[in-house]
Amino acid sequence: MYSIEDLIEQIPEYKTKDLFNEIYSLFTQNQYRATIVMLWTVVICDLIYKLQYLENLYSDETAIKILNEIRDFQAKNPKNPDWEKILVEKIEARTELLSKIDRENLEYIQKQRNLCAHPIITEDKLFQPSKDLTRSLIHLALESILIKSPLLVKNYINTIVDDFAKRQSDFFLDDEKAIKYFESKYLKHLNKTQTLKLFRALWKFVFKAHTLQEEQNIYINEVLLSYLIQKHKFECIEEIKANTDFYTFDNKNKVVNPIFYYFIIKNEFLYDLFSEHTKVLIENEYQSFPKNIPCSFLSNNFAEHIEKLKQDYDKKTEKTPRIEDIQIANLYSKAKKYDELVKFYTLCIEWYSKSWNYDEADYYFKILINPYYKNFSLELLILLINSTSNNSQTFDRRKAGYEHKLIARQFIGKGGKLEQVQTEWSNWDDLIKESA
Repeated sequence: MYSIEDLIEQIPEYKTKDLFNEIYSLFTQNQYRATIVMLWTVVICDLIYKLQYLENLYSDETAIKILNEIRDFQAKNPKNPDWEKILVEKIEARTELLSKIDRENLEYIQKQRNLCAHPIITEDKLFQPSKDLTRSLIHLALESILIKSPLLVKNYINTIVDDFAKRQSDFFLDDEKAIKYFESKYLKHLNKTQTLKLFRALWKFVFKAHTLQEEQNIYINEVLLSYLIQKHKFECIEEIKANTDFYTFDNKNKVVNPIFYYFIIKNEFLYDLFSEHTKVLIENEYQSFPKNIPCSFLSNNFAEHIEKLKQDYDKKTEKTPRIEDIQIANLYSKAKKYDELVKFYTLCIEWYSKSWNYDEADYYFKILINPYYKNFSLELLILLINSTSNNSQTFDRRKAGYEHKLIARQFIGKGGKLEQVQTEWSNWDDLIKESA
């Protein structure tokens, strides 16, 4: 069980947290009766704050209706305190914020509060709660409601998906902007259970049979899904392990297939988690995709995979999708693991040296050469210089002047000599002199 101090830090509503600090101060001063009386007040305030949050930020219909009904009840019955119990009942009945057990826990807190606030006439005294009872009530309040996200009041999954569907034009080709929006507005308010429910729902929306709307939103939903699996990798792995039959894909859907394929390439660790029948589908679909994409989990060993990539590279065309930096990072990790870095570096040089245009050369230098060239041997540097000299798209581009200076400096630092290379780099002699 978490300590009270730990749970206080998990309270999402700052106004509730401020009030709760007063409760905890009373508790540490052994004022148990006052603690319980105020505890119930804070529970009711927190429920109202959560509904108001959803009303103001999301215009949530359920939250608005509950608030309006409570306002009407108070207006018609200004001296009747039953509105507090009615509020709890409405929230339990219409939202996911309170389970039946949570509601019973809150009703128990209210009962103890009434005992503390009102004298028992037959005994002519006030109820005196113990420290243990007070502590247990504090835990009940925190775990039943106070640390929960207000998003549980609503169908948060549909809210998130619908919101992103409407904003696709805002995030067009800018995944980072979408993620910042997602994290700030939604994800930071979700607990572990909610996050995994969202992960499961997004998987269905992206990789299973689609409605027309889900198909139209498949790109942005995949962006969110990829972010979740990177940020909550361990939790998502455990979720997939526990439900392998669910985590598969609709291999008959021509829209789903390429998205799923590139998704597992970016997240190669997923392959070993899938059921055997899903692996069979993946292996069958592999034949229809470009072979220059790093996909080492389908080879018997890493060295064999590198050879396949080298053999297939001549099939590359200008329309072949670019390799993504996360794919290269995965390939690098495997090369390091299997002590095959020289083969990896050689492949990077080959890919970069065959860039189709200036933009692609800029891009591939950034993800294939720049992160690794300081680890290149003199032989690899010579290969890089000579092979890129045969392609004007690599040596005539605007950024080449500065970037080739980095290579020249490394070449000289490794003991390289001018006569060891044959290059068309227009400023090679000057670069060597500057770097010497």
